[in-house]
Amino acid sequence: MNAVLQLWAKDQESVDATVLAALIEAWPEGLAIVESGCVLRGNRALNAALSAITAAVVGVILNLALWFALHTWFAELRPLHAFGLSFDAPVIASFQPWAVALSLAAMIAIFRFKAGMLQTLAGCSLAGVVLYFVGAIATA
Repeated sequence: MNAVLQLWAKDQESVDATVLAALIEAWPEGLAIVESGCVLRGNRALNAALSAITAAVVGVILNLALWFALHTWFAELRPLHAFGLSFDAPVIASFQPWAVALSLAAMIAIFRFKAGMLQTLAGCSLAGVVLYFVGAIATA
């Protein structure tokens, strides 16, 4: 059936037919992305569009990661505006070493010890609460 759907989609030469064929074939197995990638391999325009979307998503995720890291590791940031751009520059004196230590502990737990997201989040949350009650960290 897969070969029939691929031939049908190829004969139609439209994105709609190809995507429909991939979804009909792969939906029950949950492999719609893999299957549509195999079916759409020759469609350069669609591949270019999907690559652009992927790059945009990766850029947004990287931007959010940087934003959260700066706002977590430094208690104070000052906005800088130059050349039509704006950036929150950290104040080095407001560096929070416990936040960096918790970030490193989370990275080690996930990448070295293969801990799950919920276990890592629970562990870091518990460590943050303990550090707060001990007085090592304070709220802003």
